[in-house]
Amino acid sequence: MKKIHVNSKCCDAKIHKFGSKRKQCSVCKKTWRNRPKKRGRKKIRVTTNIVHDVLLRGETLSQRSKRGTLTERQCQLRYHRALDAISRKKWFPEIPEEKLILIVDGLWTMSDGKRHVVYLMAIRPISHPQAFLLPPVVLRGGENRKKWEIAFETMPPLLKQQIIALVCDGISGLPNIAKKHSWIVQRCNFHFIKVMERFRGKSNRHVQNKELREDIYQTIRHAMEVPYGEKYDEVLSRLASLMSDPLCPKWVRLHSNEFMKRKEDFRAYLRYPEYNLPSTTSSMENLCGSVRDMLRRSRGLKNEKSLSKWVNEFIKLKKKITCNGKNQPK
Repeated sequence: MKKIHVNSKCCDAKIHKFGSKRKQCSVCKKTWRNRPKKRGRKKIRVTTNIVHDVLLRGETLSQRSKRGTLTERQCQLRYHRALDAISRKKWFPEIPEEKLILIVDGLWTMSDGKRHVVYLMAIRPISHPQAFLLPPVVLRGGENRKKWEIAFETMPPLLKQQIIALVCDGISGLPNIAKKHSWIVQRCNFHFIKVMERFRGKSNRHVQNKELREDIYQTIRHAMEVPYGEKYDEVLSRLASLMSDPLCPKWVRLHSNEFMKRKEDFRAYLRYPEYNLPSTTSSMENLCGSVRDMLRRSRGLKNEKSLSKWVNEFIKLKKKITCNGKNQPK
């Protein structure tokens, strides 16, 4: 029931009205409003549009200010306010409940004069080519097995149980981690081809044994793609004979021996065609390029915390990438 005649809270005395808004205590003469307004400057509504434009579209704050009425400093304040508001919300993508492929890559950058590595991870169901980006992990120092284990620990245990394969580059610790979790290993063919191209001697006219180097390079590339059978055995035997040649350079033989030891890791997409595995980490390399471009536009970040915040928000807005398998349906 609404009270019509109420005494003042301060002196429990009669109240005088001044119009429809203000009231006054008859004893201490204190006045107040029926609906008091909030004191101070009105808060600006936080929107994520400016964060999307800067991080994903590649627009600078200077360009943003020129197409509106705000100054560059005002755009900067609004951007950081919106970035802080988004970063307070924790996130994790909704992963479908089926067999998954884990694609990983590391991106090193400098922050506060120290080297940091951004550990990027994506999960792709075997049924379609869209890969879901997981929250990245930023750690100081170089890239190694111990820090990859720290990055993998951020994934929920149930998600790890859905993973059947790991697609990675030539970091030595990653195949061992995959073996520990009973994952199939698919090493990036492109990374190894780029390593062999350094010893190919294509741009150097005076390199020794140029024909032998080129023959080993082409044979390794052929061994990565030829189906299993007699032809595959012939390619391997030819590669072994080329490696045993006394004129074979030391570093070419060293990397060729690595390929012979790990040859099945480069051909997992052929052994398991039903999983439609990618033969390279090119989708993650493309993502690394986008993150690197975003960091370049930011012109350096002060510390590890700001680096982690910017990269996390970029991945959160990016959400997905396309990662096609090697065996495409015709």
